[in-house]
Amino acid sequence: MSAAIFLHSTEIPRDEVHRPGSKAFTTMPVRRNNRDDIADAGSFALVRDWELHVQDGNERLFHGCVGPSGNYNSYMWPECLPERLGILSYLNSLSFLHDDLTELMSVDAARAEHDAFASALEMKKTPKESRERKITNLVPQMILELFKVGRDEAMELVELCSSGWLRVTEHDDPSSIQTLDEYMYHRKRNAGVRSFWNILLFSMDMRLSPTDEAMVAELKEIATWQLALTNDYFSWQREQEQAINQGDGRIMNSVWFMMSQHNVSESESLERVKTLILESEAEYLLKKESLLQSTHLPSHVRRWIEVCAVVMGSYHYWCSTCPRHNDWHSAPPNMPEHIVDITGLIGLASISPRNAIGIPSPMSDSVQTPNTASHVRDRVCSRVKRPLDIDEYQRNPSTMKQMEGARRASEKGIEHTTLPETLSDKSLVPITAPIKYLSSLPSKGVRTMLFKALNTWLDVPPSTLTTLTDVVNNLHTSSLMLDDIQDNSPLRRGSPSAHKIFGTGQTINSASYLYTQATAGIHKLNNPAMMTVFLEELQHLFVGQSWDLYWTFHSKVPTCNEYLEMVSKKTGGFLRMIMRLCLLATTNFSQDDNEDFIHLLSQFTNDMGIFFQVRDDYMNLVSADYSSQKGFAEDLDEGKLSYPLILAITDGSDQSGDQLLGILRESKGAQKTTETKRYLIKLMEDAGALRKTLEFLIQLERDMEARISKLEVMVGVNNPLLRVLVKTLSVAHLGEGKME
Repeated sequence: MSAAIFLHSTEIPRDEVHRPGSKAFTTMPVRRNNRDDIADAGSFALVRDWELHVQDGNERLFHGCVGPSGNYNSYMWPECLPERLGILSYLNSLSFLHDDLTELMSVDAARAEHDAFASALEMKKTPKESRERKITNLVPQMILELFKVGRDEAMELVELCSSGWLRVTEHDDPSSIQTLDEYMYHRKRNAGVRSFWNILLFSMDMRLSPTDEAMVAELKEIATWQLALTNDYFSWQREQEQAINQGDGRIMNSVWFMMSQHNVSESESLERVKTLILESEAEYLLKKESLLQSTHLPSHVRRWIEVCAVVMGSYHYWCSTCPRHNDWHSAPPNMPEHIVDITGLIGLASISPRNAIGIPSPMSDSVQTPNTASHVRDRVCSRVKRPLDIDEYQRNPSTMKQMEGARRASEKGIEHTTLPETLSDKSLVPITAPIKYLSSLPSKGVRTMLFKALNTWLDVPPSTLTTLTDVVNNLHTSSLMLDDIQDNSPLRRGSPSAHKIFGTGQTINSASYLYTQATAGIHKLNNPAMMTVFLEELQHLFVGQSWDLYWTFHSKVPTCNEYLEMVSKKTGGFLRMIMRLCLLATTNFSQDDNEDFIHLLSQFTNDMGIFFQVRDDYMNLVSADYSSQKGFAEDLDEGKLSYPLILAITDGSDQSGDQLLGILRESKGAQKTTETKRYLIKLMEDAGALRKTLEFLIQLERDMEARISKLEVMVGVNNPLLRVLVKTLSVAHLGEGKME
């Protein structure tokens, strides 16, 4: 049984855990991951990257995850797969380093630092300060490495970062907490419980179904309480010192609550917390044995239960020995002579532990150079020297045909919309209500990620970048409101469309208001060239939309090239606007000397524009997630002429084309039955249109990644965030086993 459960860890003998002088008192088993060397490598890689990107010197004070008995991550994730351990260590070291910094700050300063840190990790938000931007640089490459492990796993981490999983409870009011039960409620929020348990599953490459989760829910609650109490017990002295530094009389720690609410001494309070820890462990073991008696318990659930018990004991043991809780004033551990780059952490799994630490960093496919504005400026301006016409690409028909953009792709979500309110809040309610409703719906933050990714190279001032992001988001939100009316769409991201709640007239008025706000944002920047770009692309948006509406109303079928030209004007206008405005806004980039760079960047933007729209067309027909968000094959209800549909009509047999057109014309504007839509999709599938569309998308994806590589070489600075953006939208996994 033990061999089947514990595949990647070794037990620490009980006499070692409880040796003379040991602070440990746990009754749970203790195990350490066999690749503690990889865990250390991940921690040291983070320290090196913090020094490189954040440049505040705080990494020199960091004890973090490394300890005399082993790395935190080796104990917290004892059964972690070797190829995943380094990235998890990097992630947790990032969290620990940030946490250490705030302990030296006042409460208000710590709150501000926590907000800046959480904002930096939420990639769909635009950093407001340079420090946030520096911290943000640490995240994308970490996610790219996870894509090497698996797309689903990487997407989970993207979601965790986007949901602000590292936000903590400094904003909570401790005076509102009167009992240990109330404290535990707040402690769960601070501990990031959902994230912790998800990461434990990720470390083991395990999934728990809702039924499985229900089986272990009680055990998970007990373990969560034990882990929180264990942290409180061993971190008490350090947190006392932190409270003095912050000038705060209260400490969010169970030891403090025992002292203050039960009027007992510090030593008595510590003993009571110790008793609670031991009682929690006993309760877990009792319920574990009872549950394991069930003959219907799946083997993977049994393994989770056993590993969870080990995590409880192993974390306790690490806390009892680590400098973080026991010797935080001592000098941090010495850095190894050679630090493995984050891009080499996964590869350590194939190297023996004896050789893994201290080896030179493996060479990356991309250029490894400092990611600073001065490096970007020096490399770009020294590589290319020919004059540039920023609008050159618009006069190239073959390029124009390839450009499309963010409206359909941004179905991935509606981002924050800024509403400058010069009138009273009450007077603005009718006009802002539809906008605020739509902006509250889930968002993937695609456009903001593109702004941030381009800014890796262009270094637009933060205030200007925020304004430009708001301008494009205002336009996009407006276009979604109008599109839903023009297409008669009942749903937007799984919720009723704005006009279904606020009425068509009010929604049109609010959408029009957003155009005035976007124009005001550009006007505020006092840059005539930006206003010219803004108006040019706005004109393209309306012209492209007119083509789409004309074809739909008159049931006219364009060629594929005509369709791509339409989307280059309509949705491609958003991406062109982002690129052109960023180029005009940068203060460290000479447009006159960088024709090659901008030409290549425009090609990438072209590819991404087409990819966004055609991907949306394809997913609308085949994705279960799209069906839940928008309704099954909603484009067919609207009579929209999508890329796969045009392919089926123009490239398929005359018979299938006639049937497709006949059904669309006969039921134009009316909701079709599920059976009818399934038949239409089958006709497209039989005509090879879905396969050709997927092949087209996969090739575009490869082209985008190739252009990113060329841009990185040209600039001399990697852009992992741009790669993450492409990876999060990837459809390559859908083609596995389907390509002929």
